Amino acid sequence: MEDATHPHERNRASYLTPNFLPLAEAGVLQLIDEDQAIMPGVRVRRTGGHTMHHQMIEIESGGHVAAYVADLIPTLAHVPAPWVMGFDLYPIDVLTFKRAFLREAVTRDALLLLAHDPTSAAVRVRDEQGPWLPCRRRSTR
Repeated sequence: MEDATHPHERNRASYLTPNFLPLAEAGVLQLIDEDQAIMPGVRVRRTGGHTMHHQMIEIESGGHVAAYVADLIPTLAHVPAPWVMGFDLYPIDVLTFKRAFLREAVTRDALLLLAHDPTSAAVRVRDEQGPWLPCRRRSTR
């Protein structure tokens, strides 16, 4: 929250006060520093990298896993571990977390929800070396 309320030139675009300040002022914003379940089937994981305290959300239901990866993997082009954004403040942290996470995503057959891709809302990673399968329509699995 300190970073968000006191941005500098490099992270200013990551923290838009209309996105979080009204929630904080209303007293409904709960700050979470570490990985934790926030309700059954939903947990927050700290990834770091994009910003020091960047987080993603995992949702588990009926034996299936989806992960809202936010700015860790913003687009389909950013699925390969070495492809990081120029906006990332800690690119080596992104690389380190993403390598481990992609192996985990393959093992768990996780659906990765992409925050910024203009054509693919989600992707399944079958092998961390590729190919990556964009999900443009509902799966019948």
